[in-house]
Amino acid sequence: MKPLLLLSSLLLLVLSCSTHKTTSQSNDNPYKNTYDHYLAQGETKIYAWYQGLISKRNTDEYIIRLFYPEKKQITSLITYKSNNKDIKHGAYQTWFDNGNKKEAGAYKNNLRDGGWKFYSHRKGLVTSEGKYKDGELQGKWKNYDSEGNILNEITWVDDVKEGAFVEYDSLGNVINEGIYKADTIFQQTQIKEKEEYQDGTIFAIVEEMPYLRECAHIEDPKERKKTSDQLLLKYIYNTISYPAFARENAAEGKAVICFTVMEDGRIRDVYTISGICESIEKECLKIVNNLPPWNPGKQKGKAVRVKYNLPIRFKLT
Repeated sequence: MKPLLLLSSLLLLVLSCSTHKTTSQSNDNPYKNTYDHYLAQGETKIYAWYQGLISKRNTDEYIIRLFYPEKKQITSLITYKSNNKDIKHGAYQTWFDNGNKKEAGAYKNNLRDGGWKFYSHRKGLVTSEGKYKDGELQGKWKNYDSEGNILNEITWVDDVKEGAFVEYDSLGNVINEGIYKADTIFQQTQIKEKEEYQDGTIFAIVEEMPYLRECAHIEDPKERKKTSDQLLLKYIYNTISYPAFARENAAEGKAVICFTVMEDGRIRDVYTISGICESIEKECLKIVNNLPPWNPGKQKGKAVRVKYNLPIRFKLT
């Protein structure tokens, strides 16, 4: 299987719209009892709407659950310290639209704290696990490939790589080990080409990123990529709309669509990581499936496939 060489996240595009949430618990609220079965023992419902449910536990714990309504899929559970929802404090979990867990851990006074795990989109396997303290990576973190095999172990001190690291092959054999000092490899047993890990998959660094074909006349690669990104975001902003049903029912959040620019510049393997709701997902997929023509990325002078995540935030004001 030919590997994808890079996964790149494009700049976040924000669409804003003025409206009001349907949060009434009156009898005419059609979503009043939609998510009641998610309430745990000891929780009291405050209100529900098309996309979510807010509840209270104890005296100062507020829990917000969000859903992809049409799929009846929970997408996040966030615990807050108070009703102002400014301070995350307690359990925190998110899910992909396909039902697989995305991340799980806890916050303490708005900072990640304690054990955390991150998962792959397609198989739901753990891709990374370790501990945070006061929002910083601490101790040994383990990273895994898309099949659940360990890739490496890295030691962190106050969010900086510091100490021993070990790398493994697909059979679990050690292929490299060494020591980090101040985020830099101080010594190692093997020197190899730089790679990145994303969702449990290995990606080599692409020398030349894909770009919109209309930017082919720009010779400088950095300027060409910058201009291409600007034109792409301009195209999306001018083309996409905030679906009326989503606006009227106060659906908001960050949609993420994944796509691959193939060796010939075609867009393929388009799928949704996070769609928010049906109408927003359809709008985002329509945009991606009709993107302007691309020229492919290159590695060592050869055209390669490059995978992108396109985040679009839909925000009500």
